[in-house]
Amino acid sequence: MSGAELEAALRELLSAQVEVPADPGAPLALPSLSLVVVAEELEARFGFVVAARELVAANFGSLAALGEYCKRKSR
Repeated sequence: MSGAELEAALRELLSAQVEVPADPGAPLALPSLSLVVVAEELEARFGFVVAARELVAANFGSLAALGEYCKRKSR
């Protein structure tokens, strides 16, 4: 999956939970319940496991951070 395809998929997934900023580096305001829902959607869509310790801003704080996280987990 290309970077643009990944970003589009993540925007779609996130848009059900939160307003996604146009700037991929802008902070996401994911409430805790939404964070869990997004993690479950990532697991289902991309086939990797999200550990509880990975539910941190470094991984889920912005669209760009989430994209990098998904790339690392998908390797």
